[in-house]
Amino acid sequence: MFKKNNLNNLILNSLIGIIIFLLPTNFFLKFFENGAYVNGLQVDYLIPKLYLSDIFILSLFLIWSVEWWSKNKSKRNELWKKIYSYKKKFLQKKSWVLILFIIFTLRQFWANYPISSLAYLFRVIELGLFVKFLVKNKSRIYSELVEKSVIATLFFQSSVAIYQYVNQKTLIGYSLLGEPNLNNYIGISKSELYGIEKILPYGTTAHPNLLGGFLAIYLLYLFNKTGWKSISEFKSTVFIQTQSLVICLSIVTLFLTQSVSAIETFILGLCFIFYQKYSKKTEASLQKIFNLKNVSLIALGFIFLSIISINLLSKGYSKNQSLNRRNYLNVAALKMAKNNILVGVGLNNFTSIVEEYSNNREVVRFVQPAHNIFLLFFAETGILGLAVLGSSNKIFFKNRASIFYRLRILQKKPNNWWWILVLLPIALLDHYFLTLNAGMLLLVFSAVFLSEAD
Repeated sequence: MFKKNNLNNLILNSLIGIIIFLLPTNFFLKFFENGAYVNGLQVDYLIPKLYLSDIFILSLFLIWSVEWWSKNKSKRNELWKKIYSYKKKFLQKKSWVLILFIIFTLRQFWANYPISSLAYLFRVIELGLFVKFLVKNKSRIYSELVEKSVIATLFFQSSVAIYQYVNQKTLIGYSLLGEPNLNNYIGISKSELYGIEKILPYGTTAHPNLLGGFLAIYLLYLFNKTGWKSISEFKSTVFIQTQSLVICLSIVTLFLTQSVSAIETFILGLCFIFYQKYSKKTEASLQKIFNLKNVSLIALGFIFLSIISINLLSKGYSKNQSLNRRNYLNVAALKMAKNNILVGVGLNNFTSIVEEYSNNREVVRFVQPAHNIFLLFFAETGILGLAVLGSSNKIFFKNRASIFYRLRILQKKPNNWWWILVLLPIALLDHYFLTLNAGMLLLVFSAVFLSEAD
């Protein structure tokens, strides 16, 4: 599995396995809680947090830095000269990129909740570096370790979630990697089954929709990696039997979450995967049709279509609370973006002023981010955010290629650009890809591992 006597590789792979396992967990420390109130209501999204997964990601960065330093020990003096020379050239040729990023950072100090904005910015930088780390060190990552970590996580989350649904209560509590308290019905997601109100399963995530999204994407990774196993293969090893049982358990749990966006993502992903695996000819055809340009155009079309559809459906089904909430948040995001077109309202600050842009007046205040990550991003960052996003590859990567191209794990392999389309149901109907740590990590996992074509 690992190179002999290579302790660094052993530690590196162990940390990556732990991060994959901890991805859907909601275990964290809170900071500055008293500064996260909006008109008397504490808004959880505005509270800076240190997650358990952050500790392991930062540990990876430490190993990365130590390895880089030790490898270049003999050439340290020359290295400093190269770094100085590179910085000089960068400032001469790409000073606008640095200036743009400085302006973007300074803008966060003038947000309604600057601590929340800056903490979020640091998290984005952390996860951007994590992506680069995974890309640069992919050859050292044992693929079977990733697969086994995914299976272990699916089994753990599905087991906890099924217990919660069957028994309608919490298994252990927050000490179980952030398991939410389901014993208090207030604020807990519920649905009716045969006229009986039932609590939806959470696992150790912050919401059933997030649990559903995690299950869908991890399952798609397994199907994309292994495909269907034949009967002879199924009988051959205990591992394959275990994997198949875990997959069945996870699919059941996915449907128990009743997350429409996650189920749509799962079904759409399966269609792409099975069509691609049908033959080499269909695989090549799929990759040719769904290249980056076509995928971008299709995604853009669906963004506009989803906004219009939700608006029309909310009017046609005025008693549907879910549709009405999504629509009023979309409308608020559009108004917010219009009034702050250049620089937005500040990172992670949508919830701080959403009520100023909404005519929604529910008995229980509903202060949430827009359930559309594209509208949410534009409302919080404006044109400045789009400019920074477009030039971000200049900061994180050396060449002029787009950031999507740089996410190729093995340059000799083709990419599954359809993974972007697969994530659209979640991206257009929910917000956790941008607002929750588990969702942001899930987006990183998708970009790095789900995008890899076999």
